Amino acid sequence: MSVYLQSAQVFDMKGTLPVTNQVIITDPNGTVIYFNTLAADTWYFGGSGGFLAGIYGLHFIPQGVASESITLQFHNDNGHQLITLTNGMNVATSLNIDYSGDYVKFQVSLTAGQVLQLNPPGTGALLNFYNALGVLVSSRAGASGEVLFAAPVTGIYYVVYACTDYDVQHSYSTQVTITP
Repeated sequence: MSVYLQSAQVFDMKGTLPVTNQVIITDPNGTVIYFNTLAADTWYFGGSGGFLAGIYGLHFIPQGVASESITLQFHNDNGHQLITLTNGMNVATSLNIDYSGDYVKFQVSLTAGQVLQLNPPGTGALLNFYNALGVLVSSRAGASGEVLFAAPVTGIYYVVYACTDYDVQHSYSTQVTITP
């Protein structure tokens, strides 16, 4: 199977496997980003893919049988509208605890050397910073100290707010400061 994802878009899956399967997920370049053997059961897979735009492959290889029928449910974790950050704006958002991979995506245009300042993400949450190609360039977790991101080159950056623990309500608010 395959799924097309935009830059910084993530999805969750819930599946019922009647037999043990090797599960392999590949990114648009064919690089394996997930590989595991899962026993016959209902399973959840959250927060996968999407930071590189393109077609992701989902491979289910049944073990001990020639074929099988499986049931899958997908959830596009990009359920929040993209928020464009500007200097001086206030942002408030929260994550949906019903999906383990829920996240909020921000976009900001920075020139080389500009510094983006945000509040820390809080306990059990993180802020990941990606360039326009979807490459992770910085990450910050935790509840203390301001978050500073200095743009290495001029361009568009994505900031993804997500949780590292699940079944816990997470809310985030910050005032955006961009200097100079």
